[in-house]
Amino acid sequence: MARRPYEKRFPDRRVPDRKTFKNVNDNLWTYRSSTKPKRKRNKPVRRNAINVNEVLATVNGNPQISTVTISAATNISATSVRRILKENGYHDYKMVLIQELRPTDFERPHSRNVCVAGKYSKFFTQNTLEQ
Repeated sequence: MARRPYEKRFPDRRVPDRKTFKNVNDNLWTYRSSTKPKRKRNKPVRRNAINVNEVLATVNGNPQISTVTISAATNISATSVRRILKENGYHDYKMVLIQELRPTDFERPHSRNVCVAGKYSKFFTQNTLEQ
């Protein structure tokens, strides 16, 4: 196809792979250009008073709501929602329970509280903290 004429015309250059020629040809037919057009991105939503009030009202109505849910409900990007919350003193976080205390944990004689209290009492009486 186009590879042989390229080899004859430019004998000193490295010859691109046949897929390169195919991609250029396909792009020329599809986009009328040798490369694909750049993807159009949406312009970021500016933080204005209406957006700020809408996000804050949503959070005040339901403090447990996620930023992704707020973003979908208000049609504001999740990043803008996080920025609005941060600017107004809110902190987005997800509470994850990683440890659970049981009633029997407080009944053990060598529980963590007793151990820590014992080390602190030794420190204050001897001014040394032993491990």
